[in-house]
Amino acid sequence: MRLHWNEAGPSRRGNAMGIALLLILVALFVGFRYGMKRNESGRQRELRTAQTDPRMCAREFFLQRWKEHTLKSGTWRGLLDFMSQDDRRWFERNYAELAELAQETQGRVAMAVTPREQQWAALKALLRFGHQNERPVISTIEQNGKYAVAYHHRPDRISTLSELFLIDEGGFWKIRRFAGARDDPSVIGHLAKKKLNRDLSLSEDEIAFRADPRGYPSRKRAELLAQLALEAVPAR
Repeated sequence: MRLHWNEAGPSRRGNAMGIALLLILVALFVGFRYGMKRNESGRQRELRTAQTDPRMCAREFFLQRWKEHTLKSGTWRGLLDFMSQDDRRWFERNYAELAELAQETQGRVAMAVTPREQQWAALKALLRFGHQNERPVISTIEQNGKYAVAYHHRPDRISTLSELFLIDEGGFWKIRRFAGARDDPSVIGHLAKKKLNRDLSLSEDEIAFRADPRGYPSRKRAELLAQLALEAVPAR
């Protein structure tokens, strides 16, 4: 009597084990992605809830601003959601030029920088996000209709008192003027210079800046305070 070895047996068992392992890996990956989406969805709800109140919005903005945001992580995009609609439109029009202000993109060939890299660099140049040991203290909120201002300072240093202007857009509070960076002479001056070099039309703000570079920041600040029916006092 001759016995025959079934060569297909071990092969089939190996294939079955491979398929089972593959299915397990797929299930783990799907579960991981689902968990990530749930966490991201929950985080988005938290941010939206914070934006229903000007004080909470300002606090959450500072919390997010002082985190380390890398290009790869993509968490930096959440900071854009804090900006007003007008500011986001301004950012979309100008991020390529604004990216030139960031150290990370200086000296690089323009064609080698992707739009995503430009947006990240531009936002970093504007908000200078990153780790900070001291979080600002929000002392007072002044509100007039859809406009608000949050006065904040460094802990135990009232002399550093500054203003963060906000606007209510559809029930959600947003930060105005990129927390003041939009009107910084180094920013608006850079944009105006780039446009003049290319014979492009200047915006109203850029025209006003060119007419009086030194006085522009204080005049813009006075305009924002006037919307709140507040008198402009000398900036500290």
